[in-house]
Amino acid sequence: MRAFRWRSINVLVVVGYAVVGLPLVAAILLSTVYLEQLTRLSETTVTTGIEGIRHGRILGEQLTAMERHARQYAVLQEPALLELYERRHANLESAARELQRTFADPELDADVNALLARSQAIPMPPIESPGSGQEEIFGGLLEMSIAINNRVRALTEARMALLEERSQRIQDRLVYQAAMIIALALVLAIVFTLLISRAVRQLARAITRLGEGRFDREIAVHGPDDFAQLGGQLDWLRRRLQAVEEDKSAFLRNISHELKTPLANIREGSELLVDGATGALTSAQREVADILRENSLRLQTQIENLLNFNAWQNVRTPLLRETVRLDELVTRVLERNRLPIRSRALRVLAETEKVRVTGDPQKLDVMIENLISNAVKYSPTGGRLVVRVERRGRKARLLVADDGPGIEAAERKRVFRAFYQGRRPIETSHVQGTGLGLSVVAECVRTHGGKVTIIDGETHGATFLVELPARV
Repeated sequence: MRAFRWRSINVLVVVGYAVVGLPLVAAILLSTVYLEQLTRLSETTVTTGIEGIRHGRILGEQLTAMERHARQYAVLQEPALLELYERRHANLESAARELQRTFADPELDADVNALLARSQAIPMPPIESPGSGQEEIFGGLLEMSIAINNRVRALTEARMALLEERSQRIQDRLVYQAAMIIALALVLAIVFTLLISRAVRQLARAITRLGEGRFDREIAVHGPDDFAQLGGQLDWLRRRLQAVEEDKSAFLRNISHELKTPLANIREGSELLVDGATGALTSAQREVADILRENSLRLQTQIENLLNFNAWQNVRTPLLRETVRLDELVTRVLERNRLPIRSRALRVLAETEKVRVTGDPQKLDVMIENLISNAVKYSPTGGRLVVRVERRGRKARLLVADDGPGIEAAERKRVFRAFYQGRRPIETSHVQGTGLGLSVVAECVRTHGGKVTIIDGETHGATFLVELPARV
């Protein structure tokens, strides 16, 4: 069963925005519901309080009016006053019943019922005469009305306190839920960000491997369909580059080996001429023979650089691990370059300590050969060649400097690139360089776990500093 996969990165982004936004929308809707409930509760509490206070005030007003109409009727005996009295009594009962319906409080109901019962105990028609007790009845009713009003205010204050408590609970709940929803939204955002960035990281790693020339692993990108298709195209490019790299390696191996045989014959012939095996040479003939020998040596060095560069680009090439005396290698290389050094009348300032490193002797020899031959090539006639081998802590340091034109700061990183041609040497030979010498040096130092840099201060020209792990 095929695992679910997004159709495109755009769909994934849109879905991610929607999923991350859903909790926030839910938080807004939930807050709206809570606020609506709180608004209704506030409205009900305020309305009830206002109505209770209004009806309580009506109780007092109606009782005062009833007492006044009763006294007027006792004096004037007007039927209209009796009707007004009865109307006030009806209003009193109506206001009392509204209070009971508004608050539904047992204690308030009992007070209201007692007030109504006592109001109905007033003689009808009301008579104002000594000993009738009518004045005491109205006085008691007014006191009961005041007690009812106090109860209404207490109930209103209790409801307001309840409203405040409910508001605080809702506020706390909203804060808690908002924190939870924001945390959930952040988690979802992180999840979708990881889903998107994972595919991007896979592409970035694949492109990095291609740039570094590592074509052995298949490129597979897991993610949206468009990224997976792009990964398939990168894998196709990997196979193409791998085929090109194999063809290039085979070509370099073949052409280099094909060139080494006739070059060896040229070298042997030039050596025989210089040694006088074919007879004594004139000064002009010896000069030509020296040119043949010198340039054959240069051609041999360049062919070996091609072979070494091709070998180091092949990750399957094994690297020997032996204990090597770095100072002895430097001495041997200087001896091999004795003739070109003498032809330029260079002053060699060599300071070597006994330093051991672990590595491939042949590759280290090639590295030193390239540094010294490069310094000789760029040195002016009569200049200095500084070579120093020393140990600093756990590092073995090799320093090679010349009196040449030096290397500009803008070129210092590029000179270690393969086939890069920098400033021409002071005295050009008949054979132009390939631009592989310093790249071979950099590859050799890298494979031995060290680093090579260009520093200032030793001479007027270029100063190369190689640092390798020293062996105890």
